Amino acid sequence: LALGLLSSRVDQMWVGPMIEARTDLHRQFERAAPLMSRTPGESVVLALDNNYAHMAFLAFDGTPTVITHPPGPFPPPALAARSVMVVGPTPPGPQPGWRLRYQGTLVSVLVPEARAE
Repeated sequence: LALGLLSSRVDQMWVGPMIEARTDLHRQFERAAPLMSRTPGESVVLALDNNYAHMAFLAFDGTPTVITHPPGPFPPPALAARSVMVVGPTPPGPQPGWRLRYQGTLVSVLVPEARAE
């Protein structure tokens, strides 16, 4: 019984930070969601890695186009979007013609200057 309790406690200590990080990411998705177009193909998610890409795809029911992309200039599909979400620990740098509408610790949303009002 003691070994079972010890094992459960160690598991909670090991997995707890991962659960907390994922919960925080989903809170940021919820805050950013109203700024994203819900029309398929009009929003793009640029995720730093496949893990962030999968979480964004599932959080938004596959509505945005999700691309794994390193930090830097937006790729062509993002340039044509009505909204771009950048997911990862590196915030997006300045993007000419785009305005930052939301920035969390892992999620940022940018919209074209003409749409930023």
